[in-house]
Amino acid sequence: MISATSVVTADAAEMKLPQQKVIRPEIKLTNRPNYHHVNFLLQAAAFVKCSGASDALSQVYSDTAVGVKQKGRVRLHPSLKRCVCKRCNGLLTPPAGSSLRLRKVSGKTCLVVKCERCATGKRFVVSDNHCLKGEKLDGYTLVF
Repeated sequence: MISATSVVTADAAEMKLPQQKVIRPEIKLTNRPNYHHVNFLLQAAAFVKCSGASDALSQVYSDTAVGVKQKGRVRLHPSLKRCVCKRCNGLLTPPAGSSLRLRKVSGKTCLVVKCERCATGKRFVVSDNHCLKGEKLDGYTLVF
């Protein structure tokens, strides 16, 4: 028979177990307004393109975002870099702005994204153990 005190002590023992915490290094942004401006412009370009209002307006927003990024020396996250064409600065959204294909290149499976505006292709490695540069956990420490 289990008494009420043994249940309480078992719960207390479970609470005393060390929990893992991830301590992330502080990121100091020197150009915080530029980051927000670029983020807003890319979101606006994606919204306009997906709503079907105007492809030209979406292109203007993405061109402006790339201009602010270059002028303000802002480094984008790799996932944001993947959604902008390097040649025409257009958004690479699959239904309207790009086409997707899987290809094998030198033994690796790659996702080929082709811009429909300028016909430029980008290749991205697709595998289980591949992660983007900003998603690696090298700089983090676990504290018990």
